[in-house]
Amino acid sequence: MNKENLDKRDEDQELIKEAVRKTCEKYDYDDQIMIQSVLEEVLEEFGSLDNLKGKRILDLGCGHVVKEENASNIKILKTDSFEKDKYKPEDLQKMHSLVLEENAYDSLISENREFEPWLCRVLKELGAEPVGIDIGNLEGEEFEHYQIDLTKKGALDFLPSESFDLIFSRLLASSPQLEFMIDKGEIDILMVELEKQANRLMKVGGKVKIDKGF
Repeated sequence: MNKENLDKRDEDQELIKEAVRKTCEKYDYDDQIMIQSVLEEVLEEFGSLDNLKGKRILDLGCGHVVKEENASNIKILKTDSFEKDKYKPEDLQKMHSLVLEENAYDSLISENREFEPWLCRVLKELGAEPVGIDIGNLEGEEFEHYQIDLTKKGALDFLPSESFDLIFSRLLASSPQLEFMIDKGEIDILMVELEKQANRLMKVGGKVKIDKGF
């Protein structure tokens, strides 16, 4: 790597650190290392910040803000106590409907803020065009977003073909929300379906980076 490329890489690293710092400051969060590690998974697909700017990036299961008023909703569903196998299918369906109605998936996840849409936030800061999709409420976020239940058939059909430079998903298959909503075998099928949709949504020359969690 010549000096010019080294200088450009160093410049990019400083800009990345500053974008992460500003994002953390804006949302009153301090785990910059976590955010930067996720961001690097995306950046390695583009090579440089110049290549990232203006790119449309779809983040499936981008995360959402845990609202304090929902944190104690439906306590029985907390991951440390909820045993799915003890309930009849019809009861699980009722509970699922209640959770969705109350937007109470928050009670299934940790009280820490790791599951907020950090990637989309920092990508927006860096000049990309992120699009976040999550089952949780994304109201108020500054990036393009949709509240979508990805387990529903045709959930992504509304998005036009060949419209994204990168389709990204991290840890979706092992998320506590998904494990509550559908069985392991159905998760495997869902991830295969999402990958098919990703190939449809990907621009010519685009990329798909989906962590299946298998």
